[in-house]
Amino acid sequence: MPLAIALTALGGLVALWASGLESRWPYAAAKAAAAGGFVWLAAAVGARATVAGSLLLAGLVASGVGDVALAFRPRAAFVAGTGAFALAHAAYCAAFVARGVSLPWLALFASAAATGAVIAWRWLRPHLPPGLVVPIGVYVALISTMIALAWASFAAGGPMSTALGATAFYLSDLAVARERFVARGSADKLWGLPLYYLGQVLIALSAA
Repeated sequence: MPLAIALTALGGLVALWASGLESRWPYAAAKAAAAGGFVWLAAAVGARATVAGSLLLAGLVASGVGDVALAFRPRAAFVAGTGAFALAHAAYCAAFVARGVSLPWLALFASAAATGAVIAWRWLRPHLPPGLVVPIGVYVALISTMIALAWASFAAGGPMSTALGATAFYLSDLAVARERFVARGSADKLWGLPLYYLGQVLIALSAA
């Protein structure tokens, strides 16, 4: 397990360095290495032994694919990456439901997540190209559902690492959105990438 975490950490550090290079291949390769680390970690803790763990493992693989796709600049790569991340969030949602959620707490967390989604959407919507309005809107709804289910799963006795990992993932997506649509060329990767990899490691650990 320590080697898997170290691989994700090293890949993440190299990705931060390579993000400013003109060639995108070193950046993509570093992201692929980091993703390999957190997928390896989930497998090492026994994710495949349970339905919820297997779903989390599938989500981690989809996240890795999405992260590598986002290393490239064309819109097609961004759409493919966002689609892969949407599949990851769907897998995480299914895993949290399979593990069990507290319905009273879900109502509370869903209300909070919906409020956050409305705020994020009103901030982001004016900056979106027309062709991405609907896909990004669906994505915002999906990730909001994911974080509400993660905390409701924790309230039902699930591991804290699930909820913290989902929160880190959620916040890292805000960094991606800001860097892509609101303040291009900003330093959002400096906090967004570490949060993303932290989130995936925590989710991988919770797959045991």
